[in-house]
Amino acid sequence: SESTFACGGQIPVILGPTTGFENEKSDVESQIFDQVIMTKPVTIRYGAPGQGQTLRLPTKTTKDPGFLNLISTCEPATFGREGRDVYDEQYRKATKLDTSDFCTDFCPYETGIIDIVSQLLMPSIKRKINIGIRAELYKLNIYSGPSGKFKAHVDTPRSETQVGSLVLCLPSEFDWSPCSQADQTPCIQWAAFYSDCSHEVQEVTAGHRVTLTYNLYASRGSGLLAGQKTSMDATCLPVYRPLIDLLRSHTFMNEGGFMAIGLAHAYPYTHALLHKNMPAALKGADMMLYEALLALNLRTELIRVMD
Repeated sequence: SESTFACGGQIPVILGPTTGFENEKSDVESQIFDQVIMTKPVTIRYGAPGQGQTLRLPTKTTKDPGFLNLISTCEPATFGREGRDVYDEQYRKATKLDTSDFCTDFCPYETGIIDIVSQLLMPSIKRKINIGIRAELYKLNIYSGPSGKFKAHVDTPRSETQVGSLVLCLPSEFDWSPCSQADQTPCIQWAAFYSDCSHEVQEVTAGHRVTLTYNLYASRGSGLLAGQKTSMDATCLPVYRPLIDLLRSHTFMNEGGFMAIGLAHAYPYTHALLHKNMPAALKGADMMLYEALLALNLRTELIRVMD
């Protein structure tokens, strides 16, 4: 009752020239908190090197030549069983493209999906540290009628840090039951769930269900990046060069010693649990200074100061 094992939703697809992100309200706060997240049609680029083709979803019809060409380009999709890749149409009937064979302009970060997944599936309170989510595109799959399906199963994690999966159902026409009717409003439906959750893809009776699957990996949260191996180059920070000049000065601390620098922000440093997050939780100018000191191979230590 204290954990969430899955979450999902849908994002409308705007077919016109507008992006759908505009907000007529003038104040910044309203633009941030009142915006309605929408997305443009999804572009998929696929094919052999030098012979790639482009498809935009949704298409006007499932008989669109580009759509049919994408279907014919895909290969039969296998699944993991007892450590082996198995192909069994009675259990899973689908086709796939690996990420080496396609790319897409859809980004789950831009639409806020990853923010939702991080907050719902990775509660930091239970882990006493702020854990985030990193999404990595894994496969494109197509389940075609009249019998495309994937029976109930549990995914095989790709690494020890994989915690779940994110599946996006792209806007395409398909029916999945005798009573189902295609929604006239194009949208991207999505679902995220833990790796140990059993799930299934119900049988497609007509049309084609196109999905993108992302592997979800645990990563450091956005507030615990100071001092970690990231893509940032600390030597490019504005404080780095002045520090070098200071250290090279013949008049600066000729006999060595300690240099105390007050932090710009306040932190709950005395809390036993939050103390473990320091100095990774440094922010703003404090993080910039800390990164520059590390890049200069200077020993740093955080000291509590009581006013």
